[in-house]
Amino acid sequence: MISFNPRLPVGESQRRWLWLHPEVSRWVWARGSDRLEQRHFDDVRAFLTSFIIGGDFDDDVRLKELKTSAHGWYELRIIFHPQHRMIGGFVKPGEFVALTHGRRDRLDKNFAPTIDRARKLWTSLFPDCPPSVVERALLLETFDV
Repeated sequence: MISFNPRLPVGESQRRWLWLHPEVSRWVWARGSDRLEQRHFDDVRAFLTSFIIGGDFDDDVRLKELKTSAHGWYELRIIFHPQHRMIGGFVKPGEFVALTHGRRDRLDKNFAPTIDRARKLWTSLFPDCPPSVVERALLLETFDV
């Protein structure tokens, strides 16, 4: 897993950890092939930076729990175009692990294959630790040093 460590805005500090699967990290740090794509990836990184500096993600607009038989799975929701989803879970409060990603219009309606892949990756990384299932407000607390 790769820690998301962007340059933080002046006066800000890291309040949460965001871990990215290498495939997700490559996508997040892509440069883009034209000016429009470059702007999109800059906006993606700004969105994720907002998460780690403690931005308000306690709503279904930016962070939504997925309705599955196994609880604890969330999507970070990039809602500007093209819309994108990053699927993962919290290891503990303040530490989110993004395991898979995809454009919203290319994901199945219920995200089943994407969640299944995320579940397999999670199990390979944390075999004895399922994603945290406490309420979202508690998961968004500052990470425990």
